[in-house]
Amino acid sequence: MTLTESIPIWLDCDTGNDDTFAILLAALHQKFNLVGISTVYGNAPLPYTTHNTLAILDVLGFKQDDIKVYSGSSKPFEIPPRYATSIHGPTGIEGATLPKHPTIEESKDQTYLEAIKEAVLQYKGRLNIVSTGALTNVAKLFQTYPGLRSEVNFLAIMGGGIELGNITKFAEFNVHCDPHAAQLVLGDPVLKDKTVLVPLNVTNRAIAKKSIHDQIYIKNNARKNSNARKVFYDIISFYGIAYNLNRDGFGEGPPIHDPLTIFVLMALLNKLGNHHDDEAGDFGLKYVRGDVDVVIDGEHEGQTVLSKRNDTGTYVTVDIDYGIFWSYILEALDNSDLRNGASEDSIVN
Repeated sequence: MTLTESIPIWLDCDTGNDDTFAILLAALHQKFNLVGISTVYGNAPLPYTTHNTLAILDVLGFKQDDIKVYSGSSKPFEIPPRYATSIHGPTGIEGATLPKHPTIEESKDQTYLEAIKEAVLQYKGRLNIVSTGALTNVAKLFQTYPGLRSEVNFLAIMGGGIELGNITKFAEFNVHCDPHAAQLVLGDPVLKDKTVLVPLNVTNRAIAKKSIHDQIYIKNNARKNSNARKVFYDIISFYGIAYNLNRDGFGEGPPIHDPLTIFVLMALLNKLGNHHDDEAGDFGLKYVRGDVDVVIDGEHEGQTVLSKRNDTGTYVTVDIDYGIFWSYILEALDNSDLRNGASEDSIVN
């Protein structure tokens, strides 16, 4: 992959407050090419996560089939579905006014599994799958088409925590939603050497502080008051209030977990020489490698355990440059303004 090529991504998400920023980054930063989206239950039931995805693309100015959206799994492999309504509200995105009837509709020309397979084969070993929700869709993909495991470039997962949880003291929410799917994916002998895990240990430090809020939207400021900016500001504001009420240690602002996964993927590709960005080097990326095990039942259900550390296995992220990360998010917002008719002069800080 050369400097001039963008990174092709398929995003699998349960669109709640922080997934919206993953969609923003993947769809509107020039370093990425968002090939398609599949939705999964998680932050809210599947009809809401699909609607939220379509609504956010609408807000960002996309039209039908610019980025196709396919509805995926509505429940886990073996347990009842779990939702994160205490953080994301009953619809998955509270606090912002989204289109009730987006101009974009979900694609039904094929199943989400067929659509991902087609994309993987089209990009001939270069497509990266990014999962920011439960791993149910991803596990079903590789169960249905096991040959795709060797065709995918990388699989980047927001999930897990090393000796850290958020839905329980042991487990992170996405893995806890479907531990059986997580076990299938993270334990796969073909996938694990091309899997990037972005755990809570790293994402909990991607804090949207007040200074970030102020760069997203300012009322009565011609450079920072577009409709898209207002929507993202309202999303992050509600998210911050919910986090402050329900999770300890986040008084400065909420952690924006999901888009960090996309940023980490780019950093890893850069570090390994699969992609090159002269401006940022390796983006401060640090990781360890090893086998990641998932506990599937009992008190520790959904816990991720890093074992057998060595020079192979899953890339488990340890650190990243958060300043550059936030600059990418804000640049994607600028690009949204340009897409929707703002002049370049009007968005210069």
